[in-house]
Amino acid sequence: MKKILVFVAVSLWLPLGASTSDKTAADYPLTAHILGTSTHHTRGGTTSSYDAQTGQWSHGSYSGSRQRETELRIDKLVYTVSKVCKDVEVGKDYPARAEKKKIHLLMPDGKTCVALIESTHEVQ
Repeated sequence: MKKILVFVAVSLWLPLGASTSDKTAADYPLTAHILGTSTHHTRGGTTSSYDAQTGQWSHGSYSGSRQRETELRIDKLVYTVSKVCKDVEVGKDYPARAEKKKIHLLMPDGKTCVALIESTHEVQ
């Protein structure tokens, strides 16, 4: 009886595990061509703000920021996304899926790279 229960449990578990971790190119019907990647740094500095209710000035500082972007083309649209995927190579094509605010790229190792869409523009 124990062997039957173990067999049933394993046979139920294997298909579920396989379906959640396997990602196929059919799930990514679009082709994204990587046009370029960039990283922008902004310098830090000081800030001042005036509180009109108290009449007080407050002073502070900020350390700057780093912004990473990838530019890719799907059909006639060029997307600027807010991430540089680690394994993406400029000039290559990757299976992709586009949502309202996100782009999903399928990497050769089966992992995905998900990035927020910052802007789009159409090319001729």
